[in-house]
Amino acid sequence: VELISPPPHHDIYSIEDLAQLIFDLHQVSPEAKVSVKLVANAGIGTIAAGVAKANADVIQISGHDGGTGASPLSSIMHAGGPWEQGLCEVQDVLVDNGLRERVTLR
Repeated sequence: VELISPPPHHDIYSIEDLAQLIFDLHQVSPEAKVSVKLVANAGIGTIAAGVAKANADVIQISGHDGGTGASPLSSIMHAGGPWEQGLCEVQDVLVDNGLRERVTLR
């Protein structure tokens, strides 16, 4: 399985850009699950709602304690908050907006 990690951020400037990338990935491989990784931070629920509306299959919540190691060390050490707080916010926003059934949370 080929993965894009880290993604080419210079290609994604808006939720519409992300939605187009997700659409393209589904077109290339309809049976594949598209996962979007978000860093736990204030406002993550709003971003997750956009990701769900963009038809991602999975939202992965990453915390301040690092993730896959694909990011620069400065990002791993100084970005994000606890993943548990991010997960709670995402869950609440998705439920409140009727989007929870669209995605798997990890």
